[in-house]
Amino acid sequence: MGVINVSGSTVEATVVISDKGSSYSSGTSLTLLNLNDISLTNTQGTFRYQTLDSQSEAVVTTVATNSVALNLVIDEDQFFGTGAGASPIIEKGLFGTSNEKTEVDFRIYFEGATVTGNKYIDGTGFITGLTPTVNPGSPLWVTPVTIEVNGELTEGEITA
Repeated sequence: MGVINVSGSTVEATVVISDKGSSYSSGTSLTLLNLNDISLTNTQGTFRYQTLDSQSEAVVTTVATNSVALNLVIDEDQFFGTGAGASPIIEKGLFGTSNEKTEVDFRIYFEGATVTGNKYIDGTGFITGLTPTVNPGSPLWVTPVTIEVNGELTEGEITA
């Protein structure tokens, strides 16, 4: 095992958002373009308590709060959708999917989406936190995107 280096052309960190239950087929998925960064958060909740017979607190874990945060340079079709097609995510884009509160499947590939054996984490959630920004020093529209996870995160591996 070693570090995960994402600087090669086939091992880029990749995020795919798909219509819920569509198995990430090309006709129902968006591979997010122009990513600046990705953060995956898995925060276990805790309950702390004290007892009279101990000088230290005890802790019990509770349910986790999971989310994905990323920043990207906006691609028009990706953000607003194509306006056509049978796939809601492709037709409405990130904005329409967020605005309509549509649940999506997502997958984060740690070393690209094509190499057999490479790992990914996936789940289901809602797109939130869109805040498109532009200014004279950064003349391209950029936006943060948050995926609020609904349920568990799962680990997988690309198979042939």
